[in-house]
Formats: sequence, structure tokens, C-alpha cells
Amino acid sequence: MINKRLYLELFGIFLKIGIFGFGGAYGIIPLIENECIEKRKWITRDEFINIIAISESTPGPLAVKITAFIGYQQAKLIGAFIATLGVAMPAFILIYFISLYFTNLIEIPVINSAFKGIRIGISVLIISVSYKMFGLLPKKAFSIVLMICAFLSLLLINLYSINFSTIYIILISAMIGYISFIIQNFKDRRKNDIS
Repeated sequence: MINKRLYLELFGIFLKIGIFGFGGAYGIIPLIENECIEKRKWITRDEFINIIAISESTPGPLAVKITAFIGYQQAKLIGAFIATLGVAMPAFILIYFISLYFTNLIEIPVINSAFKGIRIGISVLIISVSYKMFGLLPKKAFSIVLMICAFLSLLLINLYSINFSTIYIILISAMIGYISFIIQNFKDRRKNDIS
């Protein structure tokens, strides 16, 4: 049986992440990495990258899916619920109060400047996480070409305001990756059969 101390620890950690994790999922990824991989060794870096990849390709909020997975791994269904509650509660409360007074708040120069500063900080966090994740992935020419093509596609779609959903880019990339996996497996089997 899981002890209550673990439940409290899960709630406290993810509550702290929820309070300080500005910028949505990409803003909390470094915090989750620090708390769950480096400090507590709950998951490995490879597991974390896989969690992010799977979470990115399934519907729903990324932060909630990552949190729920880690909570489930530590304390099953109750752990997933507690961790998700902890990470979502600060955002819910903050958004609720901001929604009541948003139009009045955004007109205050100090608050408007704070939001601009937060956007810059989040951009740096996203670049930092992307750089770390790229450093951990195997460097194969095919993967790099696929990444560059996806990036350029998104850039062109945004620059020219093309009405093309990024979901299609994700699906096309997934199909290309899957076909590549099948071809590589076929080549490996032929090589093993020959030798």
C-alpha cells in the first residue's frame, strides 16, 4: 500500500511546479525535469523524452498528461489524480481571478510589462528544453532532415498565413518516421538472414 507521505510529496511537488511553471507545458518541463529526474530519480531522461513525445501526439494539455503519467508511475491512479490536481490548481485559481479583472489589469503599465517579460522568459525556457532534448536524441541524418523539414514547413505556414493545420505536419512526420522504422527493420532482418 502506498503511504500518505508519498501522496503529500506528489501534491506538494506538482503544486510548486504549477505555481512557478509559467508558459504552459513547455514552461514546466524544466521544473518537472529538475524535481522528478534530477532530485528524486523517479524517471529516467529517456522515459521523460518518451513521455513528452507520446504526450505531444495525443489530445489534451501536455502538462496534465506528463504530470498524470509521473503520478501514476509513483502511486497508481490516486497518484495520477493527486499530481494532476496539484499542477492544475494554481493555474485554475489564477485564471479564474484574472478573468474577472483582465481588461482592467492589462491596462496597468507595470502588469503589461510583466506579461511581456514573462513571454521572453518562457521563450528562453522553451529554447533551453529543446536544446537539451535535441542533445539527448540519436543524431541520424534522416531524423535531422525530418526535423528541419518540419521546422521550415511551420515557418513558411506562419510567414505566409497558409491555412494548414500543424496536426497534419505531426501526422505526416509520424508516418514518415514509421515507414522509416519499417524499412530499417526490414534491412536489419535481411542482414541477419544473410549472415
